[in-house]
Amino acid sequence: MKIRSLVAAANIGFVFLLVLGIKAEAAELKVLSAIGMQSVLEDLGPKFERATGHKLAISFATAGAASERIFIVFSSRMVDFLA
Repeated sequence: MKIRSLVAAANIGFVFLLVLGIKAEAAELKVLSAIGMQSVLEDLGPKFERATGHKLAISFATAGAASERIFIVFSSRMVDFLA
């Protein structure tokens, strides 16, 4: 249940970025999403790219694999931050 909540929260955050039109400072944004959101992101991704000029690098995984990858990235960043 926690895994689905994390993935849902990440997807909701991405949608808020699209809706609010917040521009990131990066030229390429990496997006990791659950497979269930694939059709939505394939529809919204190009619209976001046209509206902002930023490129999206979208990858899809199962909810479990996505949350595991997110955990690994954040835990490694936290170690770097605390060092």
